[in-house]
Amino acid sequence: MHGMFFSHLRQFCDNYDADTWRAIHQRNGLHVQPYLPITSYPLERFIALFEGLSDVVSTPRSQLLDAFGSYLLTYPGVNIPAYHRTLQVLEDIPNIEAQMCERGDAASKPPSITTRRTGEVEVTLGYSSPARLCALGKGIIRGIAKNFRETVTMHEQSCMLLGAPACILIVRRRGTTTTHFKAIK
Repeated sequence: MHGMFFSHLRQFCDNYDADTWRAIHQRNGLHVQPYLPITSYPLERFIALFEGLSDVVSTPRSQLLDAFGSYLLTYPGVNIPAYHRTLQVLEDIPNIEAQMCERGDAASKPPSITTRRTGEVEVTLGYSSPARLCALGKGIIRGIAKNFRETVTMHEQSCMLLGAPACILIVRRRGTTTTHFKAIK
């Protein structure tokens, strides 16, 4: 997994307590180490750190992943072109992901993400990964919308955590009529 996720996770942990980072490493039997944004690390380590964080702060992992995804987009240095809006960025995720892979370690295996514009104010995203970090993706979507001072609703058509082969998420810019799908809070 891309090292930037680890370095940002370190800073995210500081929101809880100065000792949280050390505590989640200890909980997993890991030595505290610096994580470089330009290096890839095992996905299993990232998942273990998040499970440790969930235990240490007594918060469900999915809730933490969502909060962390949103936090990633508030971090200084995140550069989203000003001419884009939330739905345009979501449509462009496969290209953004490809560029990140070109700059990163070839051993890093990104998730499979597809996007399709399904309406003037709607984009459908497909996500598939053995890591099943769909809550992280939902948080990133919330962070993108917050960056543009927009509000979106997400409707989950299917989810890997519920046994589906992929997560299908319908994202709508708020202020329009909704579809019949169950809203994610």
